[in-house]
Amino acid sequence: MSSRARGIVVSVVWLFVLQFFDYMGWFAAVNGKIIDPILRVHSSGPESPASQHIYVIEIDDEAYESCFHHQSPMDPRRVFNLVKEIAEANPKAIAVDIHTEEPQYSDWIHELAGYASSIVWVSDYATIKQHVAPFPAWLTGARDDNIVTPRPVLGMAPFTLPRSRQTNWGIALYARDEDGRIRRFPRTVSVAANDIQGHGSAPSWAARVGDVYCGDECTAESADEIYISYAGTEPTRYKMLDLFGCPNGPGDSHRLELLPNWNALRGQLLGKLVLVGATFRGSSYPTPKRDLPGLIVNAYAVKAELDGNGLEEVRQPLAWMLDLALGLLIVFICDEKSMQRLDQFRALSFVSGWKRKKIVLSTAVVIAVCVASLFVAKGRYLLGFGGEGAGVLVDRLRDLWDFTEPKPSRRRP
Repeated sequence: MSSRARGIVVSVVWLFVLQFFDYMGWFAAVNGKIIDPILRVHSSGPESPASQHIYVIEIDDEAYESCFHHQSPMDPRRVFNLVKEIAEANPKAIAVDIHTEEPQYSDWIHELAGYASSIVWVSDYATIKQHVAPFPAWLTGARDDNIVTPRPVLGMAPFTLPRSRQTNWGIALYARDEDGRIRRFPRTVSVAANDIQGHGSAPSWAARVGDVYCGDECTAESADEIYISYAGTEPTRYKMLDLFGCPNGPGDSHRLELLPNWNALRGQLLGKLVLVGATFRGSSYPTPKRDLPGLIVNAYAVKAELDGNGLEEVRQPLAWMLDLALGLLIVFICDEKSMQRLDQFRALSFVSGWKRKKIVLSTAVVIAVCVASLFVAKGRYLLGFGGEGAGVLVDRLRDLWDFTEPKPSRRRP
């Protein structure tokens, strides 16, 4: 077998080995170490003005005990009154990250009709069915999918909610990468067919919040997933008990007392976006920044939606085709005839010896492609490109030492 033919075989075999590693998630931990610093300090685009004005009202451990007596589900009437008090401040949109499955919520929907604010309610899911694509199908472009059965929102099946500004909803699905961290959110969620009356998917909560709050005025995002960047302006956070009191005397079990801090804050919320939900113990998730409550993760996800931080990743089968192209490129660059042609143009005149020229050029190609991959899906394919390039390059290096330097021809005087 010729050197070039063997190089092609090595490229193909090494390609499928690396693709299988990626399919099994064995690159996740190392890939995460590459991507995490990028997500902490970098966003794919400029920060939009809308994403700089996100306010978060947190139900922390103290509020959970004082206002809701550490009971789940939280008192529906007090939750509803909290949302109404926020709506009195006329923010442009309110995003409620609190489950509202209890049937009495449906009796109170009419109370929201007089408010100008749009409201997006979160939907939990009763069941989730994970569909894992087989390896051969994954190579041709099939993807894993999570199919959920949503729980009621405002006491009703989500798809039967009356249509109004105050009854928007979305599903909060925390999609973890293989190493357990949350770096990206799906923008749509597949929903079980027997629960959706003909609907095949529903928006994620963060995507719905971004759409209701800003729509195409901020970003015409079309990606399937959104990368959660932790760069830029942080959401402005307030604890519930710094804004509202929770009297628990006779006849006061659902009432909220407006504190001076709330009266000072409400004027700042006009036309802004307000998220409200729980941050008490047990509600945190691992992220590239640190463990954060789900509400705060969602706040950053909404910010990513508004900033247009969509993940336009290279899909299969194009991804493995690019890997294979890199491997074949190295094989042909290291070919003796290719080097002879290249040497005619003195492209590597600063390097002496064919062996060294081949090593320098091939290594430069691998490095250049790996650096370029940092700009393709934010480095997601760095390990794939680097692995394929390094694997084929090692095979080529063995051949390089077998080549002898051409001896200058001797001409008779």
